Amino acid sequence: MYILDKNTDYYDYFSHIYGEDKSITFDRRGSSIIKDEMLVNLLDVERRTYRKLEQFIVLEVGDKQYLIRMWDFVLREIEFCFVKEFVSCKMEVVHKGEGKNRFGVPISIRRAEITYTLYWGKNKTVDYASYTVPERRLRIDLPILAGTSLTALIAPEEIWRELSNYISSLKNDKDIVEAPDIEKVINHGFDKKVSFRGK
Repeated sequence: MYILDKNTDYYDYFSHIYGEDKSITFDRRGSSIIKDEMLVNLLDVERRTYRKLEQFIVLEVGDKQYLIRMWDFVLREIEFCFVKEFVSCKMEVVHKGEGKNRFGVPISIRRAEITYTLYWGKNKTVDYASYTVPERRLRIDLPILAGTSLTALIAPEEIWRELSNYISSLKNDKDIVEAPDIEKVINHGFDKKVSFRGK
């Protein structure tokens, strides 16, 4: 896979290992260099101030979705302000899903919402496979993940492979267009002026 971008990400070095196939070109121009703080900004501003509350984001790479749980937020109060500054949080991949690309971008990050189920006498249970993505939320398209904690959660070769498979599948998808009758006549070897002359 050949990547067009001025920024570099942590999986880019696989182009030197596997070679740059220019028939599979990933146009990543307009990418965004992000940090963990920008991932937190995707979450609810009011709810993220609670340190023990868990939040979720979904990273979509090609046709694969990674649901990532974020919790144990550490925030620092800025002096003389009523704003808290993000310091750190813990992250883990809780679900991997595969199907088709949902957001129309080779790689993107969205906020996800989880439905909890409560049972009497038991702790809450979570079905991570049934998360939803609110449409009216912020998103990060074409993120550069190198400055985030996501690099410790997902192997760079896995990101490279999913992107390469997705980009190459876009090239293989062909739209079938119905040819007009005149073109069908010519394609079958007939002459449109002489072959169908009336009596």
